[in-house]
Amino acid sequence: MWEDDEFVEDITQQIIYSEGQIDRMNYKGNYAVNYYSRATFNGKELMHTMYFMGEKQMWGKKHKVPQSKLNEWFFR
Repeated sequence: MWEDDEFVEDITQQIIYSEGQIDRMNYKGNYAVNYYSRATFNGKELMHTMYFMGEKQMWGKKHKVPQSKLNEWFFR
């Protein structure tokens, strides 16, 4: 877009897919509790599905944890 004879570029980026390990409760070393996470974008935010030892984990009555509630999932 042009503003006052200068070209201004505004780039917005959204992650639509993510996967990896999450160390629950931020324990490290020998005490790490690692969960595998797969997240997909639902049009609003990333929704994380957590797996522990190959099994899908529940969060309340749901299988998916919204990105905005991820901190609550960590410390439950």
